Amino acid sequence: MAELKPVTDDSPFADGMRWDDGERSAGKEHLPIREPAVEKHVRVLIENQLEQAMGRVFQVEERSRHLERLFAREPVSEHDVQSLTRSNAELRNQLQQLQSEHRLLLQSTAWRVGRRLRDLAQRHPVFARHARRAAKLAYWTLTLRLWSRIQVRRGARKGIALLAQSPLFDAAWYCRRYAAMLPPGTDPVAHYYWTGAAQGLDPHPLFSSSWYTAALPVEAAINPLVHYITHQGRNPPDPHPLFDTGFYLKQVGKIAPGRTPLEDFLARPPGSAIRPNAVFDPVAYAEEYATSLKDGTNPLAHYAAEGEAGGFWPHPLFDPAWYTARHPAAVEFGALAHYLREKKCAKGVVCSEHMAQLGDSTLSLPFALSFPEERDPEVSIIIPVYGHYYDTWRCLASVMLLTRKVPYEVALLHKWRESGFTA
Repeated sequence: MAELKPVTDDSPFADGMRWDDGERSAGKEHLPIREPAVEKHVRVLIENQLEQAMGRVFQVEERSRHLERLFAREPVSEHDVQSLTRSNAELRNQLQQLQSEHRLLLQSTAWRVGRRLRDLAQRHPVFARHARRAAKLAYWTLTLRLWSRIQVRRGARKGIALLAQSPLFDAAWYCRRYAAMLPPGTDPVAHYYWTGAAQGLDPHPLFSSSWYTAALPVEAAINPLVHYITHQGRNPPDPHPLFDTGFYLKQVGKIAPGRTPLEDFLARPPGSAIRPNAVFDPVAYAEEYATSLKDGTNPLAHYAAEGEAGGFWPHPLFDPAWYTARHPAAVEFGALAHYLREKKCAKGVVCSEHMAQLGDSTLSLPFALSFPEERDPEVSIIIPVYGHYYDTWRCLASVMLLTRKVPYEVALLHKWRESGFTA
């Protein structure tokens, strides 16, 4: 996980944060404060640290809820229950620590002084905005940093414009996912550029800011999504643990100039057989969960955003809940990501109860279904298909792996009408 850094004083959100004043009682008199007890840059730093703490609270709560869902849905052994309980207890301790830090910040003198200044800014927003700009301009001029600040602002305008035009920033999804962290009227693109990326927020279901930043050989001072787009996704790390750039490019060859591999993948029409990694099959996933996918929704984006949390399987033999119960470390980036990146699809790593029942200790995902051609089979195995792709695939896999020492043929019957089938 990338280290969370405080936002610089250039951020428009550093001075524009709004917090509910739950401590103020009705009708209570407040003495005017003539001189702030702390300097402005100290107050801004406290506000930034508080905002980052709230971001960490949000992430810890999400992981805790995910563990509780897995615990409620999947019956596991006593050892697995104890392991999940310990993980959940650690996350709750982290949450309590962050909440304690949050309370201390709210009770500090610096925060109470800053609260009066924020109240004044809310009552007179135009005056406060001009005052902040004048104060910054004077400070940068006196410290001989004016030109560098102008360059930073120019770079920020270019970066925000680049993100706004990119399909890799899903503004609607960003606002839904982080609604509790966005003040009303906040521009999601500017928020991600200045604040969200430093907090580890993701601009798209298939772009992980924390994963990408942590995978860089040297921590980049630039926004991670801006870095990925400007380098066209060639030399930088993968944008998400579920998207294997090298695996994808081996299938498609060259892509259009000026387009990243992830953008090329997202632009492919529905039904494309090109895979984003070795295990996930977009066609099979879309067919299995056709009623849950909206028209035009990318299957991998759906799985990353809500599919795994909802219990959807990325492969007929991969059960995310079953896998996570036996590998608690998979909670951080997801079960399939853990299998691809940590286990590296190693042989003998069981991913579901169905896979365990096949009884092959050398089995690993993916593997292809193949049947020998028999001119004179002794047995004909007829499998009726009712539109459940995963069930049919598992049935064929069991036939291939468990039927031995007898020549056989397999026939699939697709449902045609209510009264009959067609081969």
